[in-house]
Amino acid sequence: MTWKDRFFALWRDEGVADRSDAFDPVFYRADDALVGGIPATLSFEETVRRLTANIASALAVRDERVIARVADRFLDDAHRHLRRNQALLARRLGLADFYPWADAAGPIDAILDHPATGHATVAALRAEGGIRALRVSHVGHPDLVFPTPSGKVELYSARAESFGLPPLPVHEDLPAGHFPLVLRQGRTLAHFHGFYDHGRALPSLAALEPEPVLWLSPVDAAARAVADGAPVRVFNERGEMRARARVTDRVPARTVWMRDGWEGLNRLTSGEACIPDAAVDVFGFSAGQAAFDAAVEVAPV
Repeated sequence: MTWKDRFFALWRDEGVADRSDAFDPVFYRADDALVGGIPATLSFEETVRRLTANIASALAVRDERVIARVADRFLDDAHRHLRRNQALLARRLGLADFYPWADAAGPIDAILDHPATGHATVAALRAEGGIRALRVSHVGHPDLVFPTPSGKVELYSARAESFGLPPLPVHEDLPAGHFPLVLRQGRTLAHFHGFYDHGRALPSLAALEPEPVLWLSPVDAAARAVADGAPVRVFNERGEMRARARVTDRVPARTVWMRDGWEGLNRLTSGEACIPDAAVDVFGFSAGQAAFDAAVEVAPV
């Protein structure tokens, strides 16, 4: 379908255009006014929005909400078709390595192609009922060789001591403060951590957890007049965020819990480094560790 026909359908849905023969010259004039009047570097999205505005002007549409709605629907449809046809577009552009697999099973087969899986494939797993035992030891380090300087289990770490860290694990009390509740974070089955915008970009996961939920004990909820399911404000000296209360005895008194990754949590935590940079460099896969704990207060909204 051409841009003209797609725009006509959208404006017709808004009750603005009813005849394609009358809409066609409107579209062509709006399109001609755009050509030469925009830089070559203008984004696809901004090009669509400017063209939509030109058409709206010609149709005497002044409602910004209608104009934005038409542009958004056009862009959503265009992006959906682009995602669906990325592989075809790559082949037409001669990008052989963009998506080198014939179907959706291809990249999964590539991920599974490892001795530990027995070089499993999607087809093989389907034939086996979707499950296969990994070819790995049921215990860690079965050869009794450990990634330590001595190659042995080290309870006292001279390497940690050399970086200014305790050679043995020690308990450190939280810094004294004016906020009585300890904030803890964790994971859930519907959580994708940092991938897919913490699951927000996947509609099925976003529907399972539509908003931040703060768990707190019945004792702490009663002391603050917070009802189960009520909106609350979580705050400390650094900032605040909003959430929905879940009153449950699954968390102890003076502790509150929330799934990590929600926008706003970083306004409550310090984000300070937990270990020195030199210690981080020992691990090739690490990028450091930040402090995620915080002392907070909770109040009904």
